[in-house]
Amino acid sequence: MVRCALLRHSALLLLLLFAVPLHAGLILFTDRASFNAAAPGLPVETFEAGQVDPGGIVACPGPLDSSSNNGCFSLGAILPGIQFNSSELHQGEELALAGASFFGTSSKLILSNYYSDSLIIRLLTPVHAIGFDAYTFDGGGGGSLTVSVYGAGDELLGITGVLHGEFFGVISDGGPIFWLALNDPYYGAEGVDNVAFGDPGEGGQIPEPSTFGLLGAGLALLGLAWRRLR
Repeated sequence: MVRCALLRHSALLLLLLFAVPLHAGLILFTDRASFNAAAPGLPVETFEAGQVDPGGIVACPGPLDSSSNNGCFSLGAILPGIQFNSSELHQGEELALAGASFFGTSSKLILSNYYSDSLIIRLLTPVHAIGFDAYTFDGGGGGSLTVSVYGAGDELLGITGVLHGEFFGVISDGGPIFWLALNDPYYGAEGVDNVAFGDPGEGGQIPEPSTFGLLGAGLALLGLAWRRLR
């Protein structure tokens, strides 16, 4: 168990080793309580309306959003304003819906159905805040993945590393966030749960933006992530 923990944290250290300054207007959160304090009252997509047995997994066509009506989600089961998809087409099996207790998870979640793909989250109405629980399954990198944040015109606002089962949140105090990409450089199946998104309202306790914004994951890993998205 100690060796596994060291491998997981070593993988994250590798992701952050070549950190470079990016957008100073991005504020990174690593725990949900702090994120909720900064952006209270956001809607949260839990995927609990999905049709899957506990511990099971079913393939889903991408994209998934509030207009989806298929074997995974009925019409209106997903909150409006957000969309989930894979970076590649796979004849209606781009995504997967996992049930509670799937590899130790506590609730339903969405993940990429193919290890070679990235998981894409699009904000159909661009927002300034988004946070979620991040997962990666069956990759060889010790349970680590990268999250890339994009603004208008597909501008890369920042990229950082996160570990399997941990929280990722970001608030932009500049331009809105249009989409995100989750990528396991070691070809795991990236997943998300409890996705909160929207604009911080009055009363939010937003900290000062970090000088570094989001940390860069290194040119080599960034190149790998870009190749998988193309």
